[in-house]
Amino acid sequence: MRAAASVPFWLESEAGLLVALKVQPGARRARLGPVVPAAAAPGWPPARLRLAVVVPPEDGRANDAVLKALAAWLGVGAARLALRAGGQARDKLVLVVGGSAAEFAGPLAAVSGAGEAPPGVTTTGAR
Repeated sequence: MRAAASVPFWLESEAGLLVALKVQPGARRARLGPVVPAAAAPGWPPARLRLAVVVPPEDGRANDAVLKALAAWLGVGAARLALRAGGQARDKLVLVVGGSAAEFAGPLAAVSGAGEAPPGVTTTGAR
């Protein structure tokens, strides 16, 4: 089930932009999208952006790959991203420090259906 394009997978906070993800580690290939609905949770947006990474969920490697892929998609350095929730879960909340929906209007609006790997993200699982 896909969320309507108007259902956000992000929230703005004083610290920056919070992006909610539904992660699939160990995927056959890296993939971004679609946006899917999610259960209501305090402090979380009403939807999640699916993000598949080829790296398996071992020793935090998948979390590193998620942050790298999200940074590439948003066009920011990985140092601007912080994992706020979901370190051991598939639902993850990532903070883009100092970010806003206006700053990332292009990438946020572009996510409508299934997509390919973000630019600069390999599908080999190499670090």
